[in-house]
Parts: sequence; C-alpha cells; structure tokens
Amino acid sequence: MIVKNNIAQHAQIVSEFQSPYVLRVTFNKEDVGFPCIIGPVYLPVESSKHKDNNMFDQITNDIFTLKNNNNNISICIIGNLNCEIDEIANELFDLNFNADTTLISKNRLNKDTFVNINGQLLLEFCKVNNMKILNGRTGIDREVGNFTYNSTISNNTIDYCLVSQMFLSHIHGFEMDILDQNLSDFHSPIIVTLKTNHNITIANYSDMAQESNIDYEPINSKCEDEKKTHQSKFELVKIEEISKLLNNIDASSTNKRYI
Repeated sequence: MIVKNNIAQHAQIVSEFQSPYVLRVTFNKEDVGFPCIIGPVYLPVESSKHKDNNMFDQITNDIFTLKNNNNNISICIIGNLNCEIDEIANELFDLNFNADTTLISKNRLNKDTFVNINGQLLLEFCKVNNMKILNGRTGIDREVGNFTYNSTISNNTIDYCLVSQMFLSHIHGFEMDILDQNLSDFHSPIIVTLKTNHNITIANYSDMAQESNIDYEPINSKCEDEKKTHQSKFELVKIEEISKLLNNIDASSTNKRYI
C-alpha cells in the first residue's frame, strides 16, 4: 500500500490478525474526519495451490475483532478478490438499508455474468458482515458494472470495493480507471473518493523523504533460493570481455544487425 507522505503520518498498520490476505491500515476521526480502516486485499484464485478454503472465515473473524474493539469504525476492503458474482443481489442481506439511494443504488449491475465458487463465498461473506459491494452501484460505474480485468483471453470483474454500512455515507465517487500496464498486467485500478472533513494539511514536498531514504522490508522473490546457484555459473571473465567489446563499438559506423 502506497500513501502520500502527508497521509502516511496519520496511518497505522494493525497487526496480529488471522488473515494474511488483507493489509489493515487505520485512520482516526481527528485526522480524516471519521474512524476507518482501509484493507487492501488479494485472494488466491480457485485453481491456485495457495487456495485457502478458510480465507473468508479468517477475514470475518478479523472484522469481528475490529468491531469488538471499536464499534464505530468504518471498514473498506478493496483489491483483487478473484471472485465472480454476476449481478446476484447482496442488498437483501441488509434489511435496514438506509443509504442515500441517489448516491448508492440498491441494485448492482455487472458486465461479468459468470459466478465462481469464490464469488459464492464472497456473497456469503457480505451477508455475514453486512458489507456492501460498490462495483456497479455508485459513481461513474453506477448502472454499468465495468470489467476490472481485461486481457486478450477474457474480460472479467474480479476486483472489488466492499464497505461497511457506516462507510457508505462517506462515499463521494467510484470508478474504474484506465488500465496502465506499467502498474498492472491486466487489472484496472479502482478509484474511490471520500467526502470528509479532516485535519490533514497539504504536503510540503520539500520536506518529503525521498524513496531512497526509506527503509523497506526486504522481499524475497521466488528465485531467491536459487540465486547463489545461478550466480556461481556466471563466468566473470567473459562478462568483462563482452562489456569491453560493447564499450568500444562505434554505433555510428557499425551495422545495427551486428550490434
């Protein structure tokens, strides 16, 4: 999760929860206008070896713990859930739906007409936790239900924004942004804007820490374990010879095919 510097100082990561699939970042009322928790999420696909049949139960238990500690906290879960749910309604799960229907529609549209097992679990999760799916229900995406995943093979809606009942009144806008393959392979970013009074001042960019000054936790790639094995096979002498040849090439007088 990347946040602006002037917001980062007001954010606090909540740890020690069951689910490894959701990052929980809290903001308090004094800073952003209302107590809330934003949870970027990624859930494994059904065919993945990492599939977890208990993943929604774990998130449900975490939500119960959060609400038990602060009953007034608003919750937003957003990201790639790898769920397909067609237009199956989830507003019926809340018999006391009292949101502004000029902003939030009770009916949800979706261009993706497929339903998978993860999708069925998601709808049950929404029912148990009284969470609302914003896709196809508000903002520019209202009565549209745009795809969130567009590849040469298929178009799907598998990325969602789920919010608690208390979060609804703070929604200002919702849309699927244009796909930028510098940021993602086929997933379009979900943009959610909020209406709120806050005490966060505009950042002074001269005071911002540069990326190079930030200490990040090291991330081990899937090839990290084999790194030393591959490195041991490199012939440094040949690499140096190639480097010298490249440095001595006159690009203006050399055939491009040779280069």
